[in-house]
Amino acid sequence: MRHPRLLIATAAALTFAGVAAAAEPARNAAPAKAAPAKTTVKPIHFRDLGGVKGWRAGDKDTIVYVQVQDNSWYRVDLYETCMKFVNDKGLRFITEEIETGELYSKVIADKYICTVIEMTKVDAPGPRQAAK
Repeated sequence: MRHPRLLIATAAALTFAGVAAAAEPARNAAPAKAAPAKTTVKPIHFRDLGGVKGWRAGDKDTIVYVQVQDNSWYRVDLYETCMKFVNDKGLRFITEEIETGELYSKVIADKYICTVIEMTKVDAPGPRQAAK
């Protein structure tokens, strides 16, 4: 009767060894590639540009091009229509910091405050160059 017990014990040992071997990672396998890290682009704010030297209206009421002190140009996309409210006082460009430390750039036309969605460096201003 010892013989069947030996067979059962041997079969159990072989099964356990097979499971353990399957669970162990292959030693020569290439390491798994890490997922590419997401890069976040830090938004540009008027505060970062060192001051606005001049501006030109874009082809939409939600776009203005600004020229900064080093003569480079930036396209400024606004959340709301702003350029139709420009008067003889022109525009003001500000950056505000809220309690959480986040920065928001804004364009002020007359009594209207327009939030900046994005600023992008460009080679030159776009069409409709109504200099102010």
